[in-house]
Amino acid sequence: MKKIVLFVIMLSLHTISCSKDDAVNNEPTLEGKWNFLKKGTLFQGVETLYDYQHVTECEKDYIEISKTSFLKHHFFGGDSCLDITDSVTYTRDINTLLITEDGTTVTATIVRLDANTLKIKTHHQHYSGDPIYDITIYLRD
Repeated sequence: MKKIVLFVIMLSLHTISCSKDDAVNNEPTLEGKWNFLKKGTLFQGVETLYDYQHVTECEKDYIEISKTSFLKHHFFGGDSCLDITDSVTYTRDINTLLITEDGTTVTATIVRLDANTLKIKTHHQHYSGDPIYDITIYLRD
């Protein structure tokens, strides 16, 4: 009888300690505030990036990504550093984002997502027929 009781106790301790609810998810999340860091292009295998030019006197431009499929661009400029906000919706499928604004949908690819960095590329057709990608790198706030 003691063996059965001991077995039940050990089994219940194992079940409690290995519960999925207690598991820590170390994967970085897309949600949050991301400051613009770099912009550029990828064309014929060559990536060219430049520092993002924020208006010096104003708050840094950033995007805000919610868990509920909303993405807001915050751009600051003008004499009064006015916050010009542009809201769009998005859906995510692994590393693909479908971003929709005013009925137009753009496909973006998440190239890099870690605790501090988000790198996204969007596809455009170059006049030569070769694909060209816009690259944007963000730094988590």
